[in-house]
Parts: sequence; C-alpha cells; structure tokens
Amino acid sequence: MEDDDMNQRRRADDGFTLLEVLVAMVILGFVVLGAHATMTDRMVRDLGRQETRLRANQLALDRIHALQADPVYATLATRYGGDEATIADAPGFQRTTRFTATQLSVGNTYQTVTVTVTHPRMPRPVSRTVVIASP
Repeated sequence: MEDDDMNQRRRADDGFTLLEVLVAMVILGFVVLGAHATMTDRMVRDLGRQETRLRANQLALDRIHALQADPVYATLATRYGGDEATIADAPGFQRTTRFTATQLSVGNTYQTVTVTVTHPRMPRPVSRTVVIASP
C-alpha cells in the first residue's frame, strides 16, 4: 500500500505529459495564427485606404499644376471649373474645382482655387487650395 502512495505522489510531481504539452502547443498555435491573420487583414485595409487617399491627393495636385501652367488666365474658371464625375485613369474618383475671384484694383485680380477630390472608400474628401494671380 505504501508503494502505491509513493507512485501516485511521484506521478503528481513529475510535471506535464508529452500529450498535454502537445495539446497546449496546438492551442497556442491557433491563437497566434488567428492574431496574425487579424493584424494582416487590418494592415492590408489600412494600406488600401492610404493608397486611395494618396491617389486623391495626386489628382488634386495635378489639377492645380495644370491651372498654374495655363497661360490663359482669363478663361481658367470656364475651362477648369465645375465637377468631374469621371476622371480618366482614376475610376471611382470625382473632382470638383471651384474658383473665387477677387478684384484688388482695376486690372489686378487673383483667384482662389479649391480642388476637392472624393472617392467612396474615403471617409473625408481631399481638398487643396491655391491662389493664382493675373499676369
């Protein structure tokens, strides 16, 4: 009887069995894999949003650079102003260009131009403003 008590005590003090360790490792593996998949998914979504925002910013700057390079100041608002529902090579984006003219003195004017670009995947539009003066 005394030998049975000793064997039971020795087994209780021996630690974990190989099977218990393997089961714990498998469970830990599933937890780590799930966390990794969640982080990867979030990173991919964040990168997609940043890429969309970067493209919108570039579309706004392209319009501003075109305005600044155009030599015919008097017709800028009629040629570039308004809404663009579709933009070539940028599906889903919409661009709005607004002009506000200010007369400083006779013959001297400047225009404040605001270009706003939207996309369904962006929670807020990208907006850029520039002031263009008459030559």
